[in-house]
Amino acid sequence: MGAAELRTFLREEFGIMNDEEFEAAVNASTGIDIGMFTQPLKGGADDDKKANKFPAA
Repeated sequence: MGAAELRTFLREEFGIMNDEEFEAAVNASTGIDIGMFTQPLKGGADDDKKANKFPAA
């Protein structure tokens, strides 16, 4: 997706018409919580290692 296509998408989907509105929207955003992708699994994570079960490469 090029810059022109992205600007069209932002205008049509979110009503963002210019760079200032885009910056305001980004600054107002709370972000994305990626914690679930960075935390170790709880329970059962070592079970596969003990049973010599590893994912196929």
